[in-house]
Amino acid sequence: MSSWQQKQFIVDANDSFRTFDYDDKLPNLPVPSLEQTIQHYLESVKPFAESDQEYQQTNKIAHDFLVGEGAYLHSKLLQHAMKNKNWVEKWWEDYAYLSLREPLLPHCNMVGPHPTLPGYPYGPGQQIRVSNNSPLCV
Repeated sequence: MSSWQQKQFIVDANDSFRTFDYDDKLPNLPVPSLEQTIQHYLESVKPFAESDQEYQQTNKIAHDFLVGEGAYLHSKLLQHAMKNKNWVEKWWEDYAYLSLREPLLPHCNMVGPHPTLPGYPYGPGQQIRVSNNSPLCV
């Protein structure tokens, strides 16, 4: 393997391991607590509340959900997670990818349109790596 390939993290075809060789050693995807999810939700909507009263109303609705039907739904989610190594994988595949009636690229590609961050330090060979991503964006 050339040093350029090593820098690009290209796996040599002669390597003995394969993509899912260590999959069974990975822990199950944890389910976040409902309280944590509600807290993150409230933090994310706070900047968009037009008034303190609107935020307090949102907070009350979230709390009612937490102690009401949210607790029931979360228990069902925990049951689902016990039967699946990755509780969100099938839903993500079905709804984020397969139900979208548009091309996956560029609409669902998290990296292609922005292969580097602003201020990313370029060095020898990095221009080639970045240009290799360009056709993926088209």
